[in-house]
Amino acid sequence: MTVPRCKYRAVGETVSLAAANNAAWCDVVCQGHGLDGSFYRDYWIQDELVVPLYPNFITLTAGGVDTQLAAIEAALNTGRPSRWFVKDSFNQLPLQELGFSVLFDAEWFVLAPPDVNTSREVLTHRAQTDDELRQWESAWGQTPADWPYGDRVFAPALLSDPRVAFLFEKHHDKIVAGLIANEASGVIGISNWFTRTDARHDVLAYLTPALTRWPSMPIVGYTGRPELGSLTTAGAQPCGPCRVWTLSGAGFR
Repeated sequence: MTVPRCKYRAVGETVSLAAANNAAWCDVVCQGHGLDGSFYRDYWIQDELVVPLYPNFITLTAGGVDTQLAAIEAALNTGRPSRWFVKDSFNQLPLQELGFSVLFDAEWFVLAPPDVNTSREVLTHRAQTDDELRQWESAWGQTPADWPYGDRVFAPALLSDPRVAFLFEKHHDKIVAGLIANEASGVIGISNWFTRTDARHDVLAYLTPALTRWPSMPIVGYTGRPELGSLTTAGAQPCGPCRVWTLSGAGFR
């Protein structure tokens, strides 16, 4: 498939920004559990303990394959946990040579800043209390059985981080849809998107608080190819493939 050229940025630059945004988000999640990641020019790494649903390693450039492979191999050779995940942001790493297997393939997408007034009107909220965050996680419902941090995936400290927003829609006092938005690298990244209805195309409406907080910023993220159609209907453009690798075949988000 030929990847369309993004209207306002070169494709490679857009993927680099999306990868940097995603790495910033993963780093914040790790920090919430007392785990420090490290940023380098070509990659982000957190190799002390894998946080379920999140990667140990994210590639940040398309031209740093040799450096990235060397860093992964070095980390694995130091006796770190064997349960490892790599987000290959540009789908370039031959990680089968190091014993990895493909967990899933996905596609980066970008959406130019929309006019929020054209979105369907929904009552969208931003979680601001620990109780609201607990409700959000319960509705999301993807905490893995082997989660080592009790019943919480996301640390309450994230609520006070100005770069992060847990967004949700309620019907009859129950959360029926939600996502996480984070601002980094000049874009809004969206992740952990869920809905209890069939209205997945209403992602723009759910983003209204984030777009109000961070106006005029492009929206980026990655998704499985079956879900890409609803996003392209909303105006998103695919900007390149990414691949997630694992040493164990365990779950990932």
